[in-house]
Amino acid sequence: GEPGFGPYEASQARIGYALEHRFDGGWTLRQNFRWQDYDMDGRLVAVAGSGLQANNRLLNRQGTLQDFRGHGYSLDTHLTRAFDIGATRHTVLAGVDTNRHAKRETTTRCTVAALNVYTPVYGATVNCGSTPLTDLDETIRYTGFYLRDQVRLTDRLNASVTLRRDWASVDSTNVLTGTSITDENYATTTGSAGLIWEVIDGVSPYVSYAESFLPQGGYSVSGQAVKPESGKQTEVGVKFSFAQGRIQATVAHFDLERQDVRASDASNPGFYILIGEQRTRGYELELLADLRNGWNLSAAYANTDGEVVRDVIAANVGKPLDNVPRHSASLWAQYRVRSGALTGLGLGAGLRYESEKQGYSFAYTIPDYTVFDASVSYIGQGYRLSVIAKNLFDRDYFAGGLNNNVIPLGDPRRVLASVTLDF
Repeated sequence: GEPGFGPYEASQARIGYALEHRFDGGWTLRQNFRWQDYDMDGRLVAVAGSGLQANNRLLNRQGTLQDFRGHGYSLDTHLTRAFDIGATRHTVLAGVDTNRHAKRETTTRCTVAALNVYTPVYGATVNCGSTPLTDLDETIRYTGFYLRDQVRLTDRLNASVTLRRDWASVDSTNVLTGTSITDENYATTTGSAGLIWEVIDGVSPYVSYAESFLPQGGYSVSGQAVKPESGKQTEVGVKFSFAQGRIQATVAHFDLERQDVRASDASNPGFYILIGEQRTRGYELELLADLRNGWNLSAAYANTDGEVVRDVIAANVGKPLDNVPRHSASLWAQYRVRSGALTGLGLGAGLRYESEKQGYSFAYTIPDYTVFDASVSYIGQGYRLSVIAKNLFDRDYFAGGLNNNVIPLGDPRRVLASVTLDF
């Protein structure tokens, strides 16, 4: 890189509300709204082409200017009511979910001299073109109607069934030419179903199946819109609940398939290709415990096997998915003062671990890492204060790989403060 060429800067604003109204007839109306606006721009110098020249000393480089701006809203409204049919108890929910997201992405290529990796001298001039390489204005809209029925068949047996119908459209314009690139419309129906049975007190096996639909946006170098991604997931597991619910645990096995996965077109920056199908399978364990003396504990572990099932590059089939650790774990402990002058004060600490990661987009192994977090919080009358330190000891680590030329560092120490008001 070039220390004087950068960095990335971003700003984001969000506002929204959550509304609930209960009618006398037993119906409950809920509506959630969120508006979001963001702006990010930055400069980057990275390895170009094949990297090292034939002399194995000079490293080819290129610069990039990027500008991402966008805004959008999400509005979800639904009605719910519980009623009996014979010996069964039904809780029916019907609603509509509307989303609109507009964005503009501009990319400009820059030239910069090669770097001698043995005697690097920084401060080279970076020359950026006056005309962007790509300038895309895109709007994604999708609306879904959904209906869900949660059925209590017996005191120990419960089922859930959901159907959803989505309509989506993607409008893209090449700002450089002023021409419309895509105007695509999609419609699909997805569903989910689940069954849980408390075989004995505190032990409940369950099984579930779910389908997904996600408009992705972007377009190929030929001008075709990128198809929405679809997926399906099955999960079987057992939920445990002991000590009047103070100790809860879940053991689960999942199998997730994603189809029409989008990826950047390596030969044509700013464009995308559909690379095929990916599959993730594994096990998850979760534990939550309220020790009743002010202490709360939570722990989680996942064993995940991700692989490429189908790809436009045949050599990628069977390779591990990018940046999916085989083992990941977290542990968090929090103490909350429940009496005395410091009532409401909370102190928390924990760790996050990820094992080494590989991928089909790069030919190296990302090392494993462990980072520690800590928090201080206070719950008052009608308000909550919280300060969380992520990566408390500011450890250097690699979050994952992008390609054979770019390996991003993980986040340094971050301190996040929040204030929540309850009206």
